[in-house]
Amino acid sequence: MVYQYCKGNMKAVSSIQYKFTMKQHYILFCSLLFASLPVLAKAQNGYLDVPFATNLFDGIASPVNAVALQSDGKIVIGGQFTNIQGTSAHGIARLQPDGTVDDSFDAGAGTNQFIHDIAVLADGRILIGGEFTLFQGVGHRGLACVFPDGSPDTDFNEQTMMPAPGQCYAITPQTDGRILIGGDITSYNGTLVNNIVRIMPDGQLDPSFSCTTNGDVLAIAVQADGKILLGGDFTFCDGVARRRLARVNADGSLDGSFDIGDGFTTTLLQYYIVKTITVQPDGRILVGGRFTGFDGEGHGGLIRLDVNGANDPSFDVGLGCYGRSQRVGKFIPMPNDDLFVIGDYSGINTNYVLDDCTMLDPNGSNVPFGNPDYHFLSGLIDDAVLQPDGKLIVVGEFNFFDDLNGLVMYNIVRFLTDFSTYVEQSSARQVVIAPNPTSGSFRLTGLPGSNYTVEVRSADGRVVRVLQTVPERPVDIQDLSAGSYLITARDRDGGFVASGRLLKE
Repeated sequence: MVYQYCKGNMKAVSSIQYKFTMKQHYILFCSLLFASLPVLAKAQNGYLDVPFATNLFDGIASPVNAVALQSDGKIVIGGQFTNIQGTSAHGIARLQPDGTVDDSFDAGAGTNQFIHDIAVLADGRILIGGEFTLFQGVGHRGLACVFPDGSPDTDFNEQTMMPAPGQCYAITPQTDGRILIGGDITSYNGTLVNNIVRIMPDGQLDPSFSCTTNGDVLAIAVQADGKILLGGDFTFCDGVARRRLARVNADGSLDGSFDIGDGFTTTLLQYYIVKTITVQPDGRILVGGRFTGFDGEGHGGLIRLDVNGANDPSFDVGLGCYGRSQRVGKFIPMPNDDLFVIGDYSGINTNYVLDDCTMLDPNGSNVPFGNPDYHFLSGLIDDAVLQPDGKLIVVGEFNFFDDLNGLVMYNIVRFLTDFSTYVEQSSARQVVIAPNPTSGSFRLTGLPGSNYTVEVRSADGRVVRVLQTVPERPVDIQDLSAGSYLITARDRDGGFVASGRLLKE
């Protein structure tokens, strides 16, 4: 199937205009309405995905802290819940792409405490990290490996990580299969460590990596050159002053060329100072958290740094985030270089529609997102993920009210974006990704001009391929795993041209 869209040729779907006092009538109405609509409509940026919401009824009763996508589109969630819509699920569960519970995923007794992070590995296994001590009744201190059916990987050699109850905050797989783990970690399988380790795919400690910090590691990002960015609540890295952010080489040794000056400071409570790090394709670095200053200047919760660690003044978010706990928790890069920013705040810059989530353009200015009839009340957004079809899933500890449709959702919501269900284009010509599906390569036909940069993102949002090409030249992805990918084309100046979904068989 080829996914394509040419601006101006499709009309947006109208919002539902009726409200019902009984949930059963409402759900039946929505099901009939959406079954009759064509799937060719352009989505409204930040509008609720009503079919997903109705399949989940009123959401999930207890907080959801983490979300990740499998290559088949299924949605893995982790958190503090014990059941979903009457189905037993202790800390971890899987949803179908339409939001219904996936009964084929059985994690049994699950975890006995919270899950903070989830990563789907290239081979399909699922790593969960948090502050639990048991998974399915067996001792696992903060880290466990799960097969796609929910059963534990008993060959994964992790038994004595961290002091009880365990505190794993960040799981970041590398492209070579090794996995970086950050948190409050004092030992791993009997080896003394300090808050950051790298492990092999079988769970064994990687002895080629050694790094220490004097505080929790909450965020990890790997650059294209293999260097590793660490963020958290520490003030020293490898014995050298590095206030809440450091860059280390591939072996864990400190990279002295990365200079953040006085680093990150805060006048707020001393936790979650640097909570998230995202490396953009051009090497610039987005940092978010609960800070109020960087290198002696005021910055509220988010900033962009250049490749050497200095503030990038071209990213101007004014006073930054404000209200609530003033914390940015994650950045989700969009195909057109906009940024979806989540956390626990009332707004970013001076304008906002929705608490806790904002869309920004590449320079930090607000982009319209959401609807005035939507309200996040209480709580926060902990995690989010962009699906290959352009829909955004957000999870956390919140009450979401959709006054437009009379719907209330708890702790999980999916939004439509301008990229949902079609190929976005900046020109009047149709751009086609073909063959689609493909088992080895694809071509982009209909691109105006020549010399393009093509970016390939996996289902979990990671950039897995960037290359220079010309229109209709085959792009080889034979080495990539089967699944859905988001393809973005940019012109020689880096301008957005087109994006669309591709299925790799």
